[in-house]
Amino acid sequence: MGVVVLNGNVDLDSLENYFKVNMVKNGWRFVNSFKFKDVTLNFVKDDKTCNIKMSRSVFSSDVEIWVGPADRASSERMGGQKTFDTGPKGYESIPKGHESR
Repeated sequence: MGVVVLNGNVDLDSLENYFKVNMVKNGWRFVNSFKFKDVTLNFVKDDKTCNIKMSRSVFSSDVEIWVGPADRASSERMGGQKTFDTGPKGYESIPKGHESR
């Protein structure tokens, strides 16, 4: 598991587009995103998940990138299909091909 925190002065729409394009180029599959004040992007690759949270204040943008293992127990429950865990314990994992876009 790893966490990277970045800070700079960048437009959030530009950051969102950058990660959506370049994560896919690097073999990550886009799962979903949530956008209100902050932007959260979720990706999956093999047995790993990546959550990217972007926020904006008056003079700066903050980005947190979290990478960790996917939930293996959920994969076994789904008959060996690759799955990912998008939230805290108790949330169901979603099989590949059934995620929202």
